[in-house]
Amino acid sequence: MNLAAREKPVLFLTTQDNPLAREFALALARQFVGAKYDLVFFYADAPGPSDWFVAWVDDGNGQVQALLGHLPSGHSHFLGTDPQQAMRSACRLITEWDKLEAGHAEALAVQ
Repeated sequence: MNLAAREKPVLFLTTQDNPLAREFALALARQFVGAKYDLVFFYADAPGPSDWFVAWVDDGNGQVQALLGHLPSGHSHFLGTDPQQAMRSACRLITEWDKLEAGHAEALAVQ
């Protein structure tokens, strides 16, 4: 299956005006022209099947960071406190993960 041809939703557990969503859309437009990822918002849209989610989460050390989670595998990645840097990293991880074969996806789990 051609990954570029199918649309894949990324579920944001935020409101639509949250900086994470805005920066993710900008990063997709800048870095991954033609990427077929839809932004779906838990609070506005009925969530369809999603492979990924993005949320602000306490990291356990008292700091709130962006968290990217891969739902099918259970892997998650803290991406930092800066929305722009976090969403650039999220776009990179998502597109790299999707390019890899399923058996090699674990290599991205800790980056």
